Amino acid sequence: MSQKSGGKLGHGESFTEWLERIAGLKSGRRVRRIVTRSGTGARGNFPSRKSPKRLQFESLVEERVLRVLEVSSLPRVIQTQPCVLDLPGDPEPVRYTPDAQAEIAGAVHFFESKHDRFAQKEEERERVRTVAHRMRAQGLKFTLIVDSDVRIGGLQEEIAELLRERPLVGRYRDDIDPNAWDPFGRHEPDPEMEQRWLCAQGICDDLLTRVMRRDPDDLIAELVA
Repeated sequence: MSQKSGGKLGHGESFTEWLERIAGLKSGRRVRRIVTRSGTGARGNFPSRKSPKRLQFESLVEERVLRVLEVSSLPRVIQTQPCVLDLPGDPEPVRYTPDAQAEIAGAVHFFESKHDRFAQKEEERERVRTVAHRMRAQGLKFTLIVDSDVRIGGLQEEIAELLRERPLVGRYRDDIDPNAWDPFGRHEPDPEMEQRWLCAQGICDDLLTRVMRRDPDDLIAELVA
C-alpha cells in the first residue's frame, strides 16, 4: 500500500495512523493461496498497473470487480486478499479476509464481491451483515459490491476489450499515473480509442462512487425482497 497519500482522514487521522489502526486488527494468520494447480472454478491472475503484487481472483464476480477497479481513475493502489482481520464483538471475534483493498482519496477501502443470489442464503447474508457492522464499528470503509452492479449495459465486454488493447503491463511503479492509457507515453491511442477509454473510466468512477456510498444493509434488503 502506497504511503504517499497525505491529508487527514476521519477523526483527524493521518494516512499512516489509518494503516496502523488496520494493522492492529490483523490476525497474524497468512492469507490462503487462491490460484493453485488443484483449484477448480474461475480463478486466475489479473494483470494490473495498480498493484505491487500479483492480483488474483477466485470467481468471475471478483474478476469483473477487478476490471472496474483497474479502469476507474479513483483507486491508486489495489491488492487482493490483502490480510486476515479479527473483528472484535459479541459473542466472539469474526475472522474476515477482504476480496480486495484499494487506496482511494487517501483512505483504505475494503471490497467484498458477491453474486446477487448470495442474499438468498441466510447464513451467508448474515455473515456479510455482521462483517459490515463490525467493520463500521472499527471505523473501516467496507463496500459490498454484487455482480449486477458491474454488469450494466455491456460494461464488462467494453472494459475487457480495452484492457486487452491497452499496452502491456510492466513492473509496478509508484511514480507513474496508472490511469493513463500508457503511463510511459510510448503508445498514443487513436482518438476513438482514447474516447472509449475516457468514457469507460467515467462510468467506472460513477459506479464505484455509488456503491461505496451505499449501506450494505440496504443492498441486502433489496436482494432479499
